[in-house]
Amino acid sequence: MSKFSKKIVFFGIFTFYNNLRNFRSFRNSICSDLVNLCLTLGNIDSSILQILPTPPNFKFFV
Repeated sequence: MSKFSKKIVFFGIFTFYNNLRNFRSFRNSICSDLVNLCLTLGNIDSSILQILPTPPNFKFFV
């Protein structure tokens, strides 16, 4: 194998490793964004429930 071929193989492996590392960090950022969204929606839901009055009791109509 010539020096040029070895450089190409090394560059290919290096590029593959960097792409794999970037994909992992991208996947982790998607997961953390989803967790943050769920937590935010939960906080908004609980805040709305605290602001709104209790729902009316319609048992007296029956």
